[in-house]
Amino acid sequence: MGASTAAVAAEPKESPSQGGPWQAMARSDIQFIVEWAKKQHILAVYPDPARFDALLKTAQARAASDIPRIQSYSGYRHALNHFVSTFEDEHVYLSLNLVQKNLQWPGFLSIYVGGQYRTVAGNGTVADGLVISACDGKPLNAWVDELAPYEASLPKLESTRWNLASSIFRDVQSPFFKRPSSCTIDGKDVKLQWTPIDGTVFAQKRAALMGDAELIDRIEPFGKDGAWIMLQNIMPHTPAEVDALRSVIAQLPSLRSKKIIVVDERNNHGGPYEWFMAFLRGLYGAPYTDYYARARLRISAVYRATPEILEAFGGPPETFKPEPITMPPDGTTFDPDNRLLAGAVARHESVLRSSANKENIAKPASAPPSLVHAKVVVLTGYACGSACIGLVDEMKLIPGVTQAGVETFIDSRTGTPLGADLPSGNGKVSVPVMTRDGRQRGDNEPNVPDVVYHGNIEDTEAVKAWVRKTFEEAR
Repeated sequence: MGASTAAVAAEPKESPSQGGPWQAMARSDIQFIVEWAKKQHILAVYPDPARFDALLKTAQARAASDIPRIQSYSGYRHALNHFVSTFEDEHVYLSLNLVQKNLQWPGFLSIYVGGQYRTVAGNGTVADGLVISACDGKPLNAWVDELAPYEASLPKLESTRWNLASSIFRDVQSPFFKRPSSCTIDGKDVKLQWTPIDGTVFAQKRAALMGDAELIDRIEPFGKDGAWIMLQNIMPHTPAEVDALRSVIAQLPSLRSKKIIVVDERNNHGGPYEWFMAFLRGLYGAPYTDYYARARLRISAVYRATPEILEAFGGPPETFKPEPITMPPDGTTFDPDNRLLAGAVARHESVLRSSANKENIAKPASAPPSLVHAKVVVLTGYACGSACIGLVDEMKLIPGVTQAGVETFIDSRTGTPLGADLPSGNGKVSVPVMTRDGRQRGDNEPNVPDVVYHGNIEDTEAVKAWVRKTFEEAR
């Protein structure tokens, strides 16, 4: 999401004479991003280069307007985010190494719950759980929409409101976003008392509200005769993570006769499709899965072909090293040893097209009977992103599956980001090198639940109680 990662402290307050270096770094970094995007971004060459070029010019015009106002790191960060947000693509993002050390806050944070903003994690300034309806006479949604482009987020999305709820009450002294002076809290006008807070402490308080993906997947008993599957990591990197995911998949056939199965994806950040398809085949069996779960099979991938992309993917065939972790098969892997990509690069071709996967995974002639007798609920949160959304796409094609919880995060048809160091040394920029022709779900379109949860989606015990009442007890 373009979030900064802590490495080196940066102070927000600087005199106008010190603005020069930050402005110079912004100019240099933005020009580098422009050139990197032209050289690596798939949309720069396919399907409409003229449209992409116009988008780049719009982004550059934004930057030209913003840069003269930069006087500190906060202005630099917001200007770069504002530039990147022009692409409206979460696969174009910054990973900055700097974290702002000195901030101010009004003594509380905010969390977005059930369409409302509520006070939380305060220092006693106000009680927790109170509704914040407006600040300076402006609804909180309008504040988030104004801030979103400077935090590399898209406005008017549920996930953005959840992600940026506390950022309204984090004053970084940005030249682009003025902090509120008073808010309507619990129906009363409250003048905000802004006081210093260490940036790391603020980040820790905010992180405690947001939840995070659990790296070790597992299955837990649920209710009278149910199973709760923590499927929040489909990108395993360690032997323990691989073993945990394979163990979950191996246990799935034993769950088919349960009364209810909950697939908890609230904080699943995505991973290779092969893993989630192995999960579905383990639960439903291959014939049933291959008959219904075919959303990804409509997709034909189109890759940018450049030497840098070839190197990032593992090099030409003679130097290719397979991934240390073997993934379950899902059809025939496209260009597994980079032979086709290397050929395209050698011929100076700009793109490499795959065929749709439908030729590789045959659809049964008729619908097989379902092996699953349980009620299946896929539980989503605002942080369900990338391939997590793709898994929801597939699951919602399977009869009887209900999506519950809140809206997912969003993604676009582009993907496979390729990163490069910024010339300032402040971090990296990444751009997508492929796009998915034929994907049915639109760009930046979340998966919306069939049954909405109006509480705190990160409160697991409360969510479980709601699921029992809504689904298990209703049967």
